[in-house]
Amino acid sequence: MLIIDIPFAPDRGAHWTIAIGRERPRSFATRRDAIQFVADEAERIQRIENRSVVINIEGADGLWRPFRTSLESIT
Repeated sequence: MLIIDIPFAPDRGAHWTIAIGRERPRSFATRRDAIQFVADEAERIQRIENRSVVINIEGADGLWRPFRTSLESIT
């Protein structure tokens, strides 16, 4: 299983830096761009590599919530 984390706040460089597996981290100017990239990449990984992927997104309240590659909440 691959778990990808997306924080609520940007890093010190005012970007959202996302690392997926062993790939080089990528930076995004907006959280929305980071989430869209992660969703697309997670879908690709799940489809091509046949791996389970969970996207953890931190909310404004500091809680981390798990999502499927479709960005449907896992409850």
